[in-house]
Amino acid sequence: MGPIGTRSLGDLGPTRWFEVVGDDGQAVPRAAFQHLDPPAAAAALRDTVAFVWRVMDAFSEEDERILGHAADPYHRIDVRRTSRHLVVRDDGRVVAETHAPLVLYESGFAPRWYVPREDVDADAIRLVEGQTFSPSRVEVVIDGERLEEAPGQSLIAHGPDRNLSVDEVGGIQLVEPAAPAA
Repeated sequence: MGPIGTRSLGDLGPTRWFEVVGDDGQAVPRAAFQHLDPPAAAAALRDTVAFVWRVMDAFSEEDERILGHAADPYHRIDVRRTSRHLVVRDDGRVVAETHAPLVLYESGFAPRWYVPREDVDADAIRLVEGQTFSPSRVEVVIDGERLEEAPGQSLIAHGPDRNLSVDEVGGIQLVEPAAPAA
């Protein structure tokens, strides 16, 4: 992908256009663009490149080809297969390592990673009823980068489905309804 010129796109300021070269060597001009100095309201676009999807041969997320359009980030529950290298360590001990994890993308939550059972050291884990652990308890590394805890990864056990007492839930008071007026 190489730059092929700059021009303005309305209120977003100067825009650099790129040609995209596919695996087959075919170059598609003006198939990607970057806003060079977006206004404060569009600061999230700084240092990003956008692709003109209608000129692309295919769209993939992780290792799966997506048909139609990209998932709506505000309304989605998608599980994708990936070949990323995922390692889970507990106090330095590798308890899981795989090149075939599944990743769950769900609106409002950070991605959640699942490891095939055959890639887990069965001697390093034990069955625990009704509990999930976040990255604050173990070290999770994906493609050499440590996964830091993000919103949506800390799960708080709550509610009747967890068999908790009112005291365990905390902060909740049960009040008898008032008797109807006579």
